[in-house]
Amino acid sequence: MALEHQVAWCLIPLAFWVLLSGLDDLFIALVYLTTRKKPFPWPADADLETVAERRIAIFVPLWREHRVIGRGRQRAGDAHGAQHVARAHATGAG
Repeated sequence: MALEHQVAWCLIPLAFWVLLSGLDDLFIALVYLTTRKKPFPWPADADLETVAERRIAIFVPLWREHRVIGRGRQRAGDAHGAQHVARAHATGAG
C-alpha cells in the first residue's frame, strides 16, 4: 500500500508536465478552430498576371552540391512562374 502511494506521488509531477506541455497544442487547436471559417483569399490568375514580378530569395547551403544547385534554382523559378531567375554565385563553394 505504501509503494502505491509513493508511485502515485511520483506520477503527479509527470501528469502536471504532460498537461503543461500540451497547452501549446491546445493553443494551436483553438486558433485553428476560430479561424477555419475564414478561408485564405487566393488571388485569381488574372490578378497575378497584372502584378509586376518581384525578386525572391532562394537559400542554397554550401555543402558542395554544385551539380544540383542549378536544377534546384530552375525548379524554384518554374514553380513560382518566374521569367528570369537571377544567378547567384556563392563565394567559397568548390
